[in-house]
Amino acid sequence: MALIMLPSTRDIRSAVEEEVAAAGGTVSECFTDGRRLFLRSILPCAKQVRAGDEVRGGVAVTARDREICVMPYTFREVCRNGAIMSHVIETRRVSRVEFDAPADLISEVLAEVREQVRRYAAAEVFAAVADRLEAAAITPADVAIDLIPLLARLPQDRSEEFAVGIFSRFSEEGDDSLFGLMNAVTRVARDEPDPQTRWDLEELGGGVPALVRPFRKPAGTAAHFVQSG
Repeated sequence: MALIMLPSTRDIRSAVEEEVAAAGGTVSECFTDGRRLFLRSILPCAKQVRAGDEVRGGVAVTARDREICVMPYTFREVCRNGAIMSHVIETRRVSRVEFDAPADLISEVLAEVREQVRRYAAAEVFAAVADRLEAAAITPADVAIDLIPLLARLPQDRSEEFAVGIFSRFSEEGDDSLFGLMNAVTRVARDEPDPQTRWDLEELGGGVPALVRPFRKPAGTAAHFVQSG
C-alpha cells in the first residue's frame, strides 16, 4: 500500500495558484493523478532574448512521494515551449509529512511552499535567468559535447529516440547557439505525452544555458541567485 503524504496535491495546487495569481500570473498547465503533481505557471515578467523572440518568466512546482520542488520556469512565446531552469537557479525542496501528522505541521509545509513560490516569482530571479538565456544565445553549441552528457539523465531505453529528435529539431531551427539547443530539447518535450518524461526533458532543456562559462554579472544585480552550473 502506497504511503499517503501530505499536503495533498490538491492543496499544494491551490496554494501555488493563489500565490501565482497574487503575483499577476496564471497557471498555464497542471497535471495531477492524486499522487503526483506537475504544475507550470507564467508570470507577467518578459524579455526579448533576441529581436522578436520573447521569453516570459514563471514558476514550476512538482510534488512526488515525500518532496515538493519549486523552481524557476521560462516560456518562449514564439514557439510555445517551456523550460524548467533548475540547473541555472537552485531548486527549493520542501519535505512533505505523513498522513497522521498534526494539522499545524501540514500548514507549515504549505506556508513554506508559498514562500518559495513568492521567492521565484520575484523580478530579480527572472532577470538573472534572462541574462543567462541572453548569454546562451551568443554561445555556439557543440551538440555532441553539450547534449550527450545531459541525455544520461533521461530513461536509457529512450535515449536514442530523444537524441534523434533533438538533433533533428536543432537542425530545423537553424540556430547553432546553446539557446537554439535548449529550444530543440523543449520542442521534443512539448510533444511528449508522459508527464514525468516531459518534465525531465524540460529540465534537461533548462539545463543547457547552465553550460555557459564563465558567467559573471555586474555588481549590484541578482548574481547571488545564479549557480555556476
